[in-house]
This record gives sequence, structure tokens and C-alpha cells, in this order.
Amino acid sequence: MKKSIKGILAICTISVILSSCATGYRPINVSNVNYPAVEKKNGLELAFRYDVLREAGNKKMAKKESNSSKKVVAIKLTNNTDSDLVIGKDIFFYAGQTQINPTQPKEMKMAIKQNVAGYLPYALLTLLKLTVTKNYDTSVYSIGYVVGPLVTIFNMTMANGSNKRFEKNMSEYNMIDKTVKKGETIFGLMGVSEPGFQAITVKLKNEIDK
Repeated sequence: MKKSIKGILAICTISVILSSCATGYRPINVSNVNYPAVEKKNGLELAFRYDVLREAGNKKMAKKESNSSKKVVAIKLTNNTDSDLVIGKDIFFYAGQTQINPTQPKEMKMAIKQNVAGYLPYALLTLLKLTVTKNYDTSVYSIGYVVGPLVTIFNMTMANGSNKRFEKNMSEYNMIDKTVKKGETIFGLMGVSEPGFQAITVKLKNEIDK
């Protein structure tokens, strides 16, 4: 009987953990993104792609992104001019007619992170009890004292770790103030404040100054 009870406890614990909502973060490999057609203009070649969070398998963050004004965009940029160019000084991105001010990685994390505190209600599983009846003999086991804290800590730890890995991924491919050497192709992740999915274009400073 004791063995069967232990088995039930283990199965219940594992089942609850596996059905919990926190998910790990899968990094976006920008060089492997399937970019659509490249725009060529004034010695620059630009390709971009929205929805890269979902395509990388980060469905939970992708859902948060879809409800936010912040979007993650993968960028492929080639400098075919005769000079080294600095993003934000010589090169500027536009969404429609509006100049993009790329969002810093930390701000992107705050906008579409998994809500760590949102998993605190799992602590209510502490009240969970298991009733076992055999031969008209009923026993009640307070399995919640194991399941509640375990599931809560698991989810909060998973969510917090995912948020940190997302910020690290954005920082690794941060394009703000990045120098693009002549003849160089770079890949990056850019946070943009766009409610929709407008086409992104690129302009040189001398175009803007005209």
C-alpha cells in the first residue's frame, strides 16, 4: 500500500509540473532566419523579418509580443558603400515614414517578459489533498505541501531564467551604435515600437539631410 501511495504522489507531482505554464527560452539565431527579398538602395542591402520569436519556438513570449506595441525584428544588413557606417549616426531605420528609435534589450524584456509573479497562485496547490480508500479504510494525504512549493518555485525559476536569456539574446545581436564596415554583412535583433508590422527601410544620413 505504501508503495502505491508513493507512486501516486510521484505521478501527481510530475503531472502538475508538466502541465504548468512557464516555458524555457529558445534563442533566435539571426543568421539562420529565412529572410524575404532584399531591398537595395544607396549601397545598402536590407532584409528583415517579424515574428521571429514564434518561429524560434517561443510561443508564450510571441503571444505577449502580439499584444504589445513592441516587436522583435531580425535584420540582415550589408554595407556596399566605400565607408564604414555607424547605425544611429550614418544609418537610420524607418517604419513607413517614421524613423525607428530601436528599443534597448532591457526595455524589450520588460515589455514582453513572462510574468514571474504571475505563478505565485500555484502556491494554492499547498491545499491539495489525496484521498485513498482501500477496504473501506480511507486515508487523506496532504500532498500539497510537496506539490505547491515545488510547482511554484519551478515555474517562477523557469520564467525568470527565460526572461534573462531573452535579454541576453537581444543584447548579443543589439544593433544600436553598431559599426558596419564597408563590404560587411551583419545580422541583428532590433526592438521596435510598432503596433503593426510595417515594412522597414533604411536610409543614409545624407538622404535625410536633403
